[in-house]
Amino acid sequence: KDILGMPQGDKRKELFLNYVPQLFYNTKKGKVLLLGKAATGKSSIKEVIFKGKDPSDLLNKSLTPTITLTPSVHSWLDLELGIFDTVGQNFDDYLEKGKSQIMAFSNATVIIYLIDYAMWLNNSDLILEDIKNIKEILERELYISEFVLFLHKIDLIDEKNRAEKINQIETEIQEKTNLPLYFTSIHPELLYSLYDAFCHVIRQQSAQSSILKETIDARIKELPKTLCFITNEQNSIIVQSMTSDFDYRRINYMHNLIAQTNGVFESMKATEQIKYFLLSTFDNFSINMKNLGLSDQGLKNIVCISHLRPDQQIRIVDDLSDVIKTKIKDL
Repeated sequence: KDILGMPQGDKRKELFLNYVPQLFYNTKKGKVLLLGKAATGKSSIKEVIFKGKDPSDLLNKSLTPTITLTPSVHSWLDLELGIFDTVGQNFDDYLEKGKSQIMAFSNATVIIYLIDYAMWLNNSDLILEDIKNIKEILERELYISEFVLFLHKIDLIDEKNRAEKINQIETEIQEKTNLPLYFTSIHPELLYSLYDAFCHVIRQQSAQSSILKETIDARIKELPKTLCFITNEQNSIIVQSMTSDFDYRRINYMHNLIAQTNGVFESMKATEQIKYFLLSTFDNFSINMKNLGLSDQGLKNIVCISHLRPDQQIRIVDDLSDVIKTKIKDL
């Protein structure tokens, strides 16, 4: 075996070494390392965020456990991201100095440590020790990585006590780690939390993502009950913003409704000159979808949902579209 622990001539080593330079040696490249114990949800997050898998399917049928460090490359706006999904059963190996640690941590721009909510309840001291060990690795090896925490599966917290419990956990973890912390879930009713967390983390690495978020936030902040997001060519949400009075419990319904109509919109665009796709719901929500015409930038549709009249919403979507095109092309 060679220094990577692979047999001489192993095709996996050849593949790995071939695309490592593509991941790391360009300012537009990045590496996201997903760390955590077994069954914390690392692979499910990757499937939902980067492959557009239906989270309901993943909740009903668990993925096969990851058995080897699994890298994959995905486009995210102006970034080419290498997503490294680690083996939960081998988590302790990544904390020990050696080839597993080097392959995992080396050149990581973002390290996301997943904390399973149930595991936190039963083994919070052990989890805090893991976090301490990871911080020590970064300091000792001089790795320049953003280190963030996802406390995952918050759908397991009773809804009546969820806000109080999250505040309690956040206070405890922040006091002991002083690291960025996000509360996430792939449960359909809470999926927005995962999109928001990932968008915020990647925003620090991507000039485009930062500009898009700031632009949408500024435009909708004074509007009533408004949700706005942008999708990429894989129909994944890459930027999302909503006003404080928007009922987050409706987000999953809106996402599903748009997903069901997206195929119709695509078919109409292919055969006719369609500029907008408008829907109205019985509870007075208007949904406006418009293609941004920025496929070369990895951007597909802008979607706005609100209680505004359709004509008002069209003006907002047009304004946002024009500003986004100008700012993105000026980068």
